Amino acid sequence: MNLEGQEQASMVGGRSGRWGPGRRAAVAVLLWPLAIALIGLGVLLSFIDQLPDPVATHWGPGDVPDGFSARSSLPWFILLGLVTGWLLGGLILTLAWREAMHRRVTVGFAAGMTTFVTVVMVGTSWVQRGLTDARDTGGVEWPVVAALVGAIAVGVLAGWTTPAAKDTPQKAAGPVPPEASRATVEDPPATWSRLAKPGTGMWVLLAVVTAVSVGLSLLTRMWIFSALLFVILVGALLAFTMFRVTVREEGLTVRSIIGVPTWRMPLDEIVEAKVTTVSPLGEFGGFGYRLGPGGRTGFVVRNGEALEVDRANGTAWVITVDDAAEGAALLNTLADRTRR
Repeated sequence: MNLEGQEQASMVGGRSGRWGPGRRAAVAVLLWPLAIALIGLGVLLSFIDQLPDPVATHWGPGDVPDGFSARSSLPWFILLGLVTGWLLGGLILTLAWREAMHRRVTVGFAAGMTTFVTVVMVGTSWVQRGLTDARDTGGVEWPVVAALVGAIAVGVLAGWTTPAAKDTPQKAAGPVPPEASRATVEDPPATWSRLAKPGTGMWVLLAVVTAVSVGLSLLTRMWIFSALLFVILVGALLAFTMFRVTVREEGLTVRSIIGVPTWRMPLDEIVEAKVTTVSPLGEFGGFGYRLGPGGRTGFVVRNGEALEVDRANGTAWVITVDDAAEGAALLNTLADRTRR
């Protein structure tokens, strides 16, 4: 194995060489969805004989059942949710295993997705117990609301409890490259802070989300679910598309405009800060907080100038923010001081 491969294996394996953060996260992506699906299957099978055959599996306008499936197919829907959680979780983890925050998000996403599918299937089946004709089933808003809330709760719990979630710090081995920009004054300011905010596209997206939520509520008559979904989507948009970027003597901090989450990079982990030009769609597949190839983390809210910060562990942060050159120069200056 070459030197690069040895370093990468060490990063995945961590201190033990076998069960480092990356592999522990992979096990969590495997076990959380499996446990959730098995619990759901157990509950479903405990009352499946009390269900009509066929059962309602789809509800149309007015929250009225309009799609039906064989009773024996219900467990397969839960297994489909399990496999989907595994596949998407594994795919994201392949790109995102190097960063602790990414690993947590991946585990939480896999667990949350499986939870949503499982609770929807169990909940919508539960309300059909004792019926002889599935067309007599009432609305299923509350099972769907429970699935949404449960998915968020389980996802947060799974991500928060991900084993060995914290990265082992890797300090930069040498000085900041001499060609890297520096602050041009002898006594640079102790703090540099800018707001990374999107352009008009974000507000257009917010308008679309609002219109879709209103349309969904009118179509399905699921008022509580639609309102809850709207709040979640707007909260996610604000949390992952607007950031306060700060450089100070402790390092680089990127904080969501609503306060959480927060990402931090200590000065002693910074190899070099520089200015680059970024195309969020082309390089990250979208806007906001994104995972990119090659261990890149994007806080990319618009096209154009961005602050790119290389880390000692081989990853990098890319942040679209005004006056990126000033931020890069101050970061390099402060990082250089920590090497002396």
